[in-house]
Amino acid sequence: MSTPEQTRKDEMLGEVLALINSARVAVGESLLVSLPKGKPRSGDCCVLARALPDARWVYSYGVEFNDERIAEMVAVAWGSVFERGYDHDDPDDEGDYPVAHLHAVLHAFREEFDAQIYPELIEGRADV
Repeated sequence: MSTPEQTRKDEMLGEVLALINSARVAVGESLLVSLPKGKPRSGDCCVLARALPDARWVYSYGVEFNDERIAEMVAVAWGSVFERGYDHDDPDDEGDYPVAHLHAVLHAFREEFDAQIYPELIEGRADV
């Protein structure tokens, strides 16, 4: 029998996978069957960064992408805010990249993943 905490975690993982897959479909990528493993407190190697195509970095508020079109499509898929980046074809430009703000569920998951609430998703954990 599952505990209430395990049920909550399972529901959260289902919601996260659904949101990731909605973003992947929006940009023409295939669906994931499960979330990839990642490293807590790592903006470029966390679960979300590994699951999202073209993701550069995951912040507490959003995902930075290399391609502005992809960032915008992901934001639309999540019903979130899109922030336009600067022209990175200019080698002298070190401005921000485009960002899709995280859906509230993804923000909560990111915080919990960084707190190591999901040990089964931590890369290199053999005790799970």
